[in-house]
Amino acid sequence: MVECWKQDERHLILPIFYFVDPRDVRNQQGPYQQAFEQHSHKHSSEVVNEWKEALQIAGEMKGWHVIESHGNKRALEFLPECKFYEPGELSYHLSLQLFSKHAFGMDSPPEEDARISDDFVKVATGLPLALKVIGSLLFRRERKFWKEKLIELQNIPSTTENKLHERLKISCNELTHNEMQIFLDIASHFTGSPKDLPYYMWSGCDFYPESSITTLINRSLIKVDKRNQFWMHDHIKDLGRAIIKMEDVEHPYNCSRIWSTDDALNMLRNGEGSERVEVLRINVRFRDDHEKLLNNKGFKNLPRLRYLEVHGGDVKGDFSHVLPNLCCLRLRRCGSIPTDINTKKLIVLDLERSSVKDNWKCWSRIQAAGKLKAINLFKCSKLTRTPDLSMCASLELINFELCKEMEGGLHIRNFKNLKTLRLSSTKITELIVPGGGGNIGKLQLLEEMDMRLTHLRELPVGMEKLSSLRILLLESELSRVNNYKMKIPKLPGSLKRLSISSPSGVPNLLDLKELESLSYLNASNPWIPGDLWRLPNLKELILKQCSVCGPLLQQDQEATSSAAALPPSLTSLHVEECGPLNDLPNLANLQNLTQLKLTHIGVVEISGLGELRALETMWISDYPSLKSLVGLENLLLLHTLFVGRCEKLERLPSVANLIKLKDLTVCQCPFLVEIQGLGDLGETLSRMEIENCPNFASLDGLGLLGSLEALTLTEQSFGEKPFPELSSLVNLKRLDIIRCPELSEVNGLERLVSLESLGMEGCTSIRQLPDLSALRNLKRLDLTHCESLIDLPTGFERLESLRQLVMCDCYSITKLPDLSGLNNLEELNLEECTGLVEVKGMEGLESLTQLRLFGCCLITEMPDLSGLNNLEILDLSYCEGLTEVKGVEGLGSLTMLFMFDCSSVKKLGNLSGLRKLKELQIEGCTKLTKVSGIEELDGLLILGMDKRMRLKHWVKSAARYGKGLAARFMPTMGIFSSW
Repeated sequence: MVECWKQDERHLILPIFYFVDPRDVRNQQGPYQQAFEQHSHKHSSEVVNEWKEALQIAGEMKGWHVIESHGNKRALEFLPECKFYEPGELSYHLSLQLFSKHAFGMDSPPEEDARISDDFVKVATGLPLALKVIGSLLFRRERKFWKEKLIELQNIPSTTENKLHERLKISCNELTHNEMQIFLDIASHFTGSPKDLPYYMWSGCDFYPESSITTLINRSLIKVDKRNQFWMHDHIKDLGRAIIKMEDVEHPYNCSRIWSTDDALNMLRNGEGSERVEVLRINVRFRDDHEKLLNNKGFKNLPRLRYLEVHGGDVKGDFSHVLPNLCCLRLRRCGSIPTDINTKKLIVLDLERSSVKDNWKCWSRIQAAGKLKAINLFKCSKLTRTPDLSMCASLELINFELCKEMEGGLHIRNFKNLKTLRLSSTKITELIVPGGGGNIGKLQLLEEMDMRLTHLRELPVGMEKLSSLRILLLESELSRVNNYKMKIPKLPGSLKRLSISSPSGVPNLLDLKELESLSYLNASNPWIPGDLWRLPNLKELILKQCSVCGPLLQQDQEATSSAAALPPSLTSLHVEECGPLNDLPNLANLQNLTQLKLTHIGVVEISGLGELRALETMWISDYPSLKSLVGLENLLLLHTLFVGRCEKLERLPSVANLIKLKDLTVCQCPFLVEIQGLGDLGETLSRMEIENCPNFASLDGLGLLGSLEALTLTEQSFGEKPFPELSSLVNLKRLDIIRCPELSEVNGLERLVSLESLGMEGCTSIRQLPDLSALRNLKRLDLTHCESLIDLPTGFERLESLRQLVMCDCYSITKLPDLSGLNNLEELNLEECTGLVEVKGMEGLESLTQLRLFGCCLITEMPDLSGLNNLEILDLSYCEGLTEVKGVEGLGSLTMLFMFDCSSVKKLGNLSGLRKLKELQIEGCTKLTKVSGIEELDGLLILGMDKRMRLKHWVKSAARYGKGLAARFMPTMGIFSSW
């Protein structure tokens, strides 16, 4: 664990010791000294010293958490009794080690650099991020540079409010202009974003992103994660944004980058843009309609804007004469887009999920955009044909994914720079390469082709000449629907990932020596050679919905008897929904396999399972003939096990040896009676789910699972045995016991002090719950359909962390305790509690966003609701005894109001102040003769009212707004009208 932390400080170590003095851990004294004396007789001194060092580091960490990202901090919020500290100071020893790792690439400085390293460690004052960034800045720099930086750091005044920022800023000061531009762009806009689109923009702006990003990574200012997304530490991001704000402290509209939507909207409305603004992002997706409207006038004063991103807006007007330096335009989920745009310097056009159509006036201008490198039309559902981009010779990325109505052919003859082509889930039928015999081989830079679920009938000639092609995904929709048999030509040897659905196979498959991932999907007669073991680099093999898989299983007759049909390089094997498959080759040679997923096949056993020593994840499901999992007990590295819908499986081998197992799921195995060795997993198992295994009557060992954090038991019968005692599960955070009708008592529930979520839906025999007042971390309580429950437990009102209370169909409940102390409650759902007479304390629930009393027919009176400022949904339908709804006129956040068949309600407040109301349903309220203020609700989208009442409001609206707008209140055939 400590070694992992040394390699990457993003890993979080939380040392938790019970009844232990941290000094004993750090210094190996007391019981630790005795333990190490015993270990020294059994293990080498080298091993024992490594353990001592690890314990020392863990002891140093106890009491402070090195929190490297906002996400990690949020993950810790739910730990009981967890207090947060600013990143603490490392000891001198650990500080020197961390500094040396980044400054010298080793754990300690060279002798000649020991003194100056000591000085740097002192000025970093033990702050991990400062040590890391400063060390990276100094790496392989001359001694004179080191001395200058040391003086600069030592001169930072001790009174400086944010000393960490000042220390980090020293590294930023050494960035070149281009490196600083990219750094500030990432800090303000691109943290957590894929790097490809901004990369194109930076290239077009001559920021030289390849070298600049390398420098930023080497300086420990950014990282690029496995998903090819930018990652930046929160403190560094804050520093970058602070540098931007310092450009003009009093006027944010004069800063080069604006990331606040409120600031952006104010600037555009007031026409206060300046020539300094280069990067602008606006997200109005969840704003009111009037805030979504953006027109060209607001952008006239932004001559240097190079990046514009709008989410969810209605962007209208002619933009062809504004934004002359625009390089990257991203209009995502926009209901309206400009009639025309300035494409003179346009490099990236991103219209993902927008309303762009075939007749967009700007298409002709796009054709002439000589600098355009990337176009993204992902899920533009209104496009019915491929846009003509044949003259855009600079294009490197084309993405038409999920344009499901897009038909026709795509001309790609001029795309000599094309690297990425994504056409999946379109009706595109042809890749047109006119001239020269239609040879696609000239696209020598092409790296990725995604043709999944297209109507492509054939591939162009010359595929084998695409020497840069790494990814080819070719799953024809025609072969799946019409059984069309596409002929696959020879493919280039550069391929690393191949996915096909053609029954004819690949003629030169065994020549693809670089291939790492191979998928056959939805293939009726796949030709899979029996000597796949000859592919030396194949790591992933997926066979899904292949009706015939027989040839895969046939051992190569020319090979030696020890040769297997599958290559030993495999790390992942997925065989899914291959119905006729009744046998598998012996898997014993797959010593590198870490993932195994086998579903919907007919094998009786899995030969060689016990030899898969590297296996970490195993998913076995829908095996009607599987009787045993012989060898499971040998998979010592297994951390995830799923076994489901295995109708003949009666027992699992003992899991006692699976000391790495963290996640265990067993579902719908009707004859499974027990899991042996469960109690031996007390130190590792964190999640367990048992679902619909009716003969599974033994949960022996459950009380020993001290590391368990989540437990789900669904549709279980416990027979004559009592439900296990749970009080020892001190780390349990989530407990769901669902549809267990025989269960009448849960012992130890009151002691689960770490519990955050408790669900007992459908436990119809539960009459009472124990005192829950000690569950101070409980955030969710769901007692739906506990129809015998007569009362909530003592201490319920002290559950201060509770956010969600759901008690639908609790017919026997007649009263609730006073709820006024539940200050954090956000959802209260009491639907169909038909015996409930009143709900006390409801008026004080200031955090409440949802209140559902559907079918609470005995409630006759409610308190004034006007103080529920955050309430968004109110459902009082079928509250037949309710006579008045007090305070509804003050619910300014309300978006939905339902009042079906409230037959006794006579009075409802004026609704004109409910400006956020989107849906209003008032029907069957026979005594309610007047509802005031509806005609003022301009944002109303759905209105359901009795015809007599709707006609009355139509007359009012016609007089106020005219007959056109008032048409929304016209009587309709249905129970409501929408517009």
